[in-house]
Amino acid sequence: MDLFSDNWFRFANSRAELSPTIEVSKQCYRGEFWYVLFDPASQSYFRLPVATYRFIRSLNLKRTLDEVWQNQLHKQPDLVPSQQDVIQLLTQMYSSGVLVFAVPIPASNMLESAEKQKKKELRSRWINFLFLRFRLFNPDPMLESLKPLYPYIMGKLGILVWLITFVFSLEAVMGKPSQLLQQSGNLLAFDNLFLLYIAIFIVKALHELGHGVVCKHFGGSVPHAGVMLLLFAPVPYVDATSTWQFGSKWQRVLVGAAGMLVELWLAGLAAIVWANSPPGIVNELLYNIMFVASVTTLLFNLNPLMRFDGYYILSDLLEEPNLGTRSKVMFRQWFEKTIYRLPVRYDEPFSIFLLTYHILSWCYRLVVLSGILLFVGDEYPNIGLALAIFLGMVWWGMPLLKSLTSMAQEPQGNRRQHIMRAWLIGAGIPVLFAAFIPLPSNIVVPGVVQSEVQKPVVTASSGVIRTLNINSGEYIEKGQLLLTLSNPELELELISVQAETQKARAMLMQARAQGDVDSFPINAHLEASEKHVKELERKLYELSMVAPESGIWISNDLKKLTGSWVPQGEELGSISSVAAPVITAVVSQEEASRMFQQKPSASALIVRLKGDASTDLTIRHYQLAPYSQEYLPSEALSLLAGGGIAVAGEDEKGIKAAEPFFLFRAHIQSDNLHPGILPGRTAVVKIHFSPEPLLTQWWRSIRQFFQGRYQL
Repeated sequence: MDLFSDNWFRFANSRAELSPTIEVSKQCYRGEFWYVLFDPASQSYFRLPVATYRFIRSLNLKRTLDEVWQNQLHKQPDLVPSQQDVIQLLTQMYSSGVLVFAVPIPASNMLESAEKQKKKELRSRWINFLFLRFRLFNPDPMLESLKPLYPYIMGKLGILVWLITFVFSLEAVMGKPSQLLQQSGNLLAFDNLFLLYIAIFIVKALHELGHGVVCKHFGGSVPHAGVMLLLFAPVPYVDATSTWQFGSKWQRVLVGAAGMLVELWLAGLAAIVWANSPPGIVNELLYNIMFVASVTTLLFNLNPLMRFDGYYILSDLLEEPNLGTRSKVMFRQWFEKTIYRLPVRYDEPFSIFLLTYHILSWCYRLVVLSGILLFVGDEYPNIGLALAIFLGMVWWGMPLLKSLTSMAQEPQGNRRQHIMRAWLIGAGIPVLFAAFIPLPSNIVVPGVVQSEVQKPVVTASSGVIRTLNINSGEYIEKGQLLLTLSNPELELELISVQAETQKARAMLMQARAQGDVDSFPINAHLEASEKHVKELERKLYELSMVAPESGIWISNDLKKLTGSWVPQGEELGSISSVAAPVITAVVSQEEASRMFQQKPSASALIVRLKGDASTDLTIRHYQLAPYSQEYLPSEALSLLAGGGIAVAGEDEKGIKAAEPFFLFRAHIQSDNLHPGILPGRTAVVKIHFSPEPLLTQWWRSIRQFFQGRYQL
């Protein structure tokens, strides 16, 4: 670590000392002591290591900063803080009013640095505009009046009530999974926004009350409360930073967890009432409360990768003070040392944990904010697009511009050469490669094996499905029994007609015996009855359905229809010939457009059956239907059956695709067949296009994503 700073001369002759109102408390992290300085006037906290604290305590108006620092350097050269650390700390303390200067003139440079620090903090606040804070009032007197209730809330009774609520809430939610998922699709609907905001306000108000109660219980203070703009929605917050003075890390952890415990209890209580309430505004409000108090707790408060409750809990449990700031500094120094190849010294021993934490934290924030943008953009595309542009400028544009500006301002020398070389190697060459070097371009589409020759099997007579003799996908021989139906009405009618036939025969015999009776009408009636009997017997025989051809029996889920009535002429399945298989695949509208334009040859197609990735099937030729379709060629391709195609929610059969598609049929060469190519088996088709640069491929994918999702 470099002890000296080029800016030290600006502050060396200043004289300052700590304000007499400063309160000091001692804490222990991993066997090392730290000191927490608290100024009641400005409500400012500073956590300092022993060496820095000794330097700050040595300040007085009789000696200059340089004299104090030089004295510390001679007494304890291994423990003296660096001049740059002193400048940064004194600037922060001066801007908070914690330092008292002998005369204002020597502090002019300090004032300039403090102003820069304030501007930096203000800029940081506006960059994190989704989480702006505004102070409103002092809640400490109200929390003080609630102190008699603290033993009950924090005691065994409170824990028991929390556990009982949690158990009953799980039972309530598990009893209504379909309703739970159905209402989730209405969260960002326009008519639900007001209820959602009310839920957020209620949940966060009780969340912050939980922080305040536990903080007061352990002797802390809550000097102010206000509102925070959480995604532009004003929600309450309280300042419980006095927990930094607590000597026990477990007390600090409990204060950090109090808000989440209150939210989970509230979510459980709302779930119980929601599950037992009729549809209406109250039911919808309870669902919103349940969602906000559970999902946001897991995504934001509990997660230590964002600076909410989970972050401070992890910091205390691991005894890693200033975890976010230190990890950011560690990453910056590692980046300059490793990527820029600059002779940088770490401010503290290199820690893979700090480096990894910063990378994970940055990635998680990016994922969460991207998810929020997509979530908002689904309902309000214009707002989502505006937020995306703003965040892109903040996260990518401004840092890139700052880096380039810093590089341009660097004087000629090794540092500038290192930075330029790093940019050229790390960014310039990959961009040129992605923009100009053609690389293979292909798509993979889902398909299913079908037969060019399919014989439908329809019911010749109406009846109730009684038994299924063959399962779908099995090979059958011609004439083999598929299933049996029954028709009690036909059976009763046959018995009645047979009786009528017997009666007609008896009447004919009697007429012939008498001789004088005209037997022609009776004989005609008998012939009609016998013909009717044969017709009924034929219909009853046809209730036993047999295979008209040899092949693979492909049917819908007939097990669901067992015991159900099916009319005459109903198609129950089909017999697919195994001698002429064809792969029927689903191609999106965007990719179908590329196929129509480039017209890839059959040799550019690779077909593999699911479960047999080592065998490529050779395609003889293929056709792409010139019109879009809505219904999938097989239920096996839908998400409901384990496929990859989303289906419309209103389609009970699960074969109507959520978006129109083009049907692609690839014919397999006869010499490439093997016993595993059976109708109904799923497959994937890989289609190779002309090579294109990566930037072209990425741009197409991004454009297709937004066109498909937002119809842009």
